[in-house]
Amino acid sequence: MSACALTDRRIISYCGFYCGGCLKLLNGVCSGCVTNDAITGCEVKDCCEIHAYPSCASCQDVTNITQCVKLQRCIENRVCGGCLSC
Repeated sequence: MSACALTDRRIISYCGFYCGGCLKLLNGVCSGCVTNDAITGCEVKDCCEIHAYPSCASCQDVTNITQCVKLQRCIENRVCGGCLSC
């Protein structure tokens, strides 16, 4: 793995999904939700941006990340709203 891959923030989405193996990101079709302002409709992305969290792991609003309804909806759907639009 290259040093760039280790430091490239795009490979981890706000919800924690690993995008580094995503063909859309690797082929330049999608830049990842963290750097793509055109991606809308993802409540996890919106929440992280409002609170200035790099990801849900930084959340101070819940003591257990499994208590987050927004993140749970994202996980249950297996894709976030942003991923659907890229």
